[in-house]
Amino acid sequence: MKLNPTDGYVLNPYIIWGELDFRGSVSLGVQPQDDFKSLSFAKELNTNWQYIRRFNKDFLFISFPLNDFCPKRSPFNLTDRQLKGYYFETFEKSQDAIFRTFFRIKHLSGLPVTPLDEKNLFQIWQHYFNPLEENLTEKNFEARNSILENCLPSYLVRERLTGFELKGCHHHFIQVTRFNDLNQIVQQLKDFSICINGQESTSEILIHIHGKNTDSIISQSQVVKSKLHSLPGTDYFEANSKGENVRLFESAVPGWIPVTAKTEEVQS
Repeated sequence: MKLNPTDGYVLNPYIIWGELDFRGSVSLGVQPQDDFKSLSFAKELNTNWQYIRRFNKDFLFISFPLNDFCPKRSPFNLTDRQLKGYYFETFEKSQDAIFRTFFRIKHLSGLPVTPLDEKNLFQIWQHYFNPLEENLTEKNFEARNSILENCLPSYLVRERLTGFELKGCHHHFIQVTRFNDLNQIVQQLKDFSICINGQESTSEILIHIHGKNTDSIISQSQVVKSKLHSLPGTDYFEANSKGENVRLFESAVPGWIPVTAKTEEVQS
């Protein structure tokens, strides 16, 4: 079985996923000066967002579909000059929207935030695809290459008892399917890698567990499930098959925000 995550390019500090036309999307990642005290503000951003917890640090990505900004004409059958103009107009308009949302994050969160540049992004992606790899910072991000060309060590995965193995690392996911308080989930699981894909009033919460072997995965997942059981009104789905874990792995790539939402927030 092969991984098939969405690929993209970095136009520092912006990320273009897919094509620079109506089929693609544009993202920007930021890091707060301190951990976010609450994620409630994210619902007021009026766009898709993604919270990432890695290296014991908080990161937030915002994303817009490029269809919102591209010229209302087909990008096909254009001359080279017309196509360059199409791309330029799309990119310029998307930057304006992201720029406004960036300042809205600072205002709503009450924290100074800094955009993630290609070096920061490379570190996050490298750790996501290669969690056990050492000396990742010694490598350089080649901007002319795509994200996957830079960061993904292999597309081939091997089936394991608790999910799949990629280049010697076992990957396993637990998805929170029902919760009372999003901030409680984050506080309880701050020692783990978390991905929350948010759209409007809904959120997809994924806990990414990785380790050298099956025993490590089982041990970590028991801790995660114990913490989730301690939160009233919380339920979860534990992915065990290779296919289920691969699907969630592809959904939790930092900066890529799939248009899905599967978590039910309980109204208290």
